[in-house]
Amino acid sequence: MTEEKNPLGLKKIHHLEFFVGNAKQAEFYYRKAFGFQINFKL
Repeated sequence: MTEEKNPLGLKKIHHLEFFVGNAKQAEFYYRKAFGFQINFKL
């Protein structure tokens, strides 16, 4: 097994930010498909 390089030295990801056209639809998809916890304000 080869060791993968981590060029940014990240240990974990705190949050992701997406810019989408339909926030409610995207929120539903990411929550149901990937189990994301969504926090956003309209």
